[in-house]
Amino acid sequence: MKDLVALAKNRKSGDKLTHAQLRALAEKHGLKFATVRSRYVRGHRGDKLVAPIRPSFQARCKAHGIAPKTAYYRMSQLGMTEEEALTTPLRGGLVRQAVANGLSPDTFYRRRKLGYPIKRCLDPRPITYSESKRLRK
Repeated sequence: MKDLVALAKNRKSGDKLTHAQLRALAEKHGLKFATVRSRYVRGHRGDKLVAPIRPSFQARCKAHGIAPKTAYYRMSQLGMTEEEALTTPLRGGLVRQAVANGLSPDTFYRRRKLGYPIKRCLDPRPITYSESKRLRK
């Protein structure tokens, strides 16, 4: 039997994969038959047909023990990257981190209220006048 991935690479050839071939391809690459079939029907060919499934955002949130809503909030409103949003501790973790860095909670909250990025809010260095103008924009 021909290599099924190579056979699936060319859309324009008259060779179409059968259900049995799609099922064998799915088993060989550890995917569900329905996944491979739907990809094939939608026009995916070659390596895209058998690419591993990326874990969903909800699954990654669940693995880190955080609600997806909280992670989305941290990324959109607090400007965190996805990795930071998933790994930052819950319930006052940022305030505890600010105190550990030598800041008072009031300073941290004031900086947040003024719209500074989280990384700068946690930084113990004082914010200069010119920097404050730049950070507020």
